[in-house]
Amino acid sequence: MTTLLSVDGLESGYGKLGVLHGISMYCESNELVAVVGPNGAGKTTLMRAIFRTLPATKGTVRFDGKDITGVGSGRLSRLGMALVPQGRNTFPDLSVEDNLRVALTACHGRGSVASALKSIYADFPRLEERRRQFARTLSGGERQMLALSQALITKPTLLALDEPTTGLAPAIVDQLIAGIVAIRERGTTVIWVVEESPLQIVKNVDRVYLLQGGTMTAEVPASDLIENTSMQKMFFGMDHADHRSSATKTQQDEEIS
Repeated sequence: MTTLLSVDGLESGYGKLGVLHGISMYCESNELVAVVGPNGAGKTTLMRAIFRTLPATKGTVRFDGKDITGVGSGRLSRLGMALVPQGRNTFPDLSVEDNLRVALTACHGRGSVASALKSIYADFPRLEERRRQFARTLSGGERQMLALSQALITKPTLLALDEPTTGLAPAIVDQLIAGIVAIRERGTTVIWVVEESPLQIVKNVDRVYLLQGGTMTAEVPASDLIENTSMQKMFFGMDHADHRSSATKTQQDEEIS
């Protein structure tokens, strides 16, 4: 396998507040890697630093053999990198289809618009049903599908997902997990920042990184976590890492009919 992304000694933060402290990690081509850790560990900051929405103060990031540490964030989609950030970053007052067209334009319209839309709708038929609706009228799960589709329509080689299943009903989570696994099976390398249902997600990944206090403290094959409850507690901070609270189970995104 070929190393697609390598991060070496990365440091970043907000003003004088340092958050990341010498982070090193890598992703091989066609690999699905999870990043886990407690709230405040620096997971979102790490994604922002890799994808250049936050400057690195030290260290290097390489993508496909090229040093991209100083590359502007706007160029990364054209290089084949895409990030789905926390918060379902869509345009609320545009239709579903217009959101997708804007995303395609941002990467200078790779290929046919009609072909790109057809591919997205094949993966997410619910979005085709909603293609004329404003994004703000979608359920939380549908907005997450749209945010993911905005990244996918650029045909990335590397796709990073910052907690894409957080706050969603279990049935929607199952749909998204299946969709993300299918994306990887078609050849896209995936970084998955995990917050909720970690064991459910880890069953579908290759390797898992543990981030604590802005430091990468462990890296293991996902298979080592599946049956090892001691290691699960170290990585996930609880005895039943895939437990979802009853409050989460009753959130707003259950409609899938």
